[in-house]
Amino acid sequence: MKLTYSFETQKKAPEVEMELPLLEIDDIFLSIANREMRNGATLFQQRHICGTRNTSERKPECSDINITIPGHFQQNFGIDDVFQARDRYLVLSVGDCTANLFRPSFDSTKENPFYFLKHEPFEKKEYYGFIVQMQQKEEISIRIEKIGFRDQIPFELENGKKIDGLKWLFCSTPLVYHGQVADSMEMAVNDYDLRHSFGKNAKELTDEIYFQLRESHEKFVEMIDKNRAKILTTGPEVEWYHAGIGIKENKIIVIHNIGSLMELAVKFKSLGVNDAVLLDSGGSSVIWANWNLGGTLAHYLNYRAKRGAAIIIRTKGQLDRQK
Repeated sequence: MKLTYSFETQKKAPEVEMELPLLEIDDIFLSIANREMRNGATLFQQRHICGTRNTSERKPECSDINITIPGHFQQNFGIDDVFQARDRYLVLSVGDCTANLFRPSFDSTKENPFYFLKHEPFEKKEYYGFIVQMQQKEEISIRIEKIGFRDQIPFELENGKKIDGLKWLFCSTPLVYHGQVADSMEMAVNDYDLRHSFGKNAKELTDEIYFQLRESHEKFVEMIDKNRAKILTTGPEVEWYHAGIGIKENKIIVIHNIGSLMELAVKFKSLGVNDAVLLDSGGSSVIWANWNLGGTLAHYLNYRAKRGAAIIIRTKGQLDRQK
């Protein structure tokens, strides 16, 4: 298997660049812990629930149904000990799928394919979808496109059609789209955690913006647009540990980076990535592999072992467990 990655260990937390050719992928899955229990529910951890200020009461309710990465393997594949499996698995966290609005997903392998959180404005909003398709000869294709949902079914905005051969997709914050670094306004309206755009100490403003979402998604966007001059693209106020995923020709590129969303986007662009979106942020960010002792390849300082969602990649080739 050809998987390359590098670590920068001199900063506050390890930064990672990883490259995986699509030809090395045997299959790829989106795992959501206790999916049916939380689908369409208010079980998300963000400090604001459409303007309702009730952080502390909701967090235990959410984290109790999250599970460890080995738990995702047991729940999805019935694998009790993934460290004894001969298949090679690489895992990327995508925790915001179950923690924040603006992260709906669609998995055609499920009986109820559409996954979303209560109050998600999917009937009106445009999204950036990370799309996994199965092409002829069972080849995997991955791309990022603007999508919408019609009757809970995703369609491409460019042509208004359903996505042929769709296996699954998740929606996220754009970083690079069709060769261009995303505008900071576009990042803000697609990233429910507004601290990433307005800063850690802008609580009064972000509370006001969140409150608009109780009225409508349109008012939420209008309020962000009204304050677009206050959006920060660099500096300690918007410095976080971010995980992103991009597409470069026939390769997946993953970056864990300390900085702003804009700085992460510029990093992807500098590597020649044509499209990229946010995977995760903070302590739930992780790269994990079952051939590595303990599993974890990279994570942030306040790493949380349990998570609501993960991308599970089965790579080609098998492990020799006799050694």
